[in-house]
Amino acid sequence: MKNFDDILTGCLKGKGMRYIRFKVDPTLNKGFEESESYEGFVLHELTNEACGGGLPSVLKMLMPGGSMPGIYDINQPVITPNKPKAIKMFKSFIVKKLSEKLDNKVMEQIKNTDDIDDIELYLKQGGFSDKDILNVYKKVLKNA
Repeated sequence: MKNFDDILTGCLKGKGMRYIRFKVDPTLNKGFEESESYEGFVLHELTNEACGGGLPSVLKMLMPGGSMPGIYDINQPVITPNKPKAIKMFKSFIVKKLSEKLDNKVMEQIKNTDDIDDIELYLKQGGFSDKDILNVYKKVLKNA
């Protein structure tokens, strides 16, 4: 069963909010030394250009999970990629190679999610075992 943070994250991703991974300078962002996760949703973004060059760049972030859930102002963040190509590549492989083995409902569910746990769940609902899913991962990596 999913916890509240997982449900909230899924809903916000479904609404198209930008979900990013970021790095922070701990001298500018106190308290992040304890954080296990540096991922969240962008609620508001201020840049030097938007503020006439007078203010540093700031992101207002919603971090729904991890050890520090909450809303934070992040000073001078460095945004890093958050695995978008890996999920897209995995889904593309499933659509091309497994469409005959899965029914249309399962294929639509897989196409409409970007959550790897959901994709695995849908594959299991389509009759795949853990070993079958592991073999799919191996095939994707061989063809990457």
